[in-house]
Amino acid sequence: MRRSNTSLLLAGLAAYAYYKYSRMNQQDKDKMVKDLKDKGRSLVEQINPFRTTAENGVKSMSPRTHVG
Repeated sequence: MRRSNTSLLLAGLAAYAYYKYSRMNQQDKDKMVKDLKDKGRSLVEQINPFRTTAENGVKSMSPRTHVG
């Protein structure tokens, strides 16, 4: 019974999120996507500080490829 309630709750949250997203103007959508990408990059850098994204212009500094 608990599994079906959880599934129903998740489906309701997904439907509400889709509704809210569909009602946003393009500027708000772009801002939200940019913020999510920034938070994702920040999380990746916190988890693995030796690897940075190619957008930053910094090459990977993982122990396997580091020379010196």
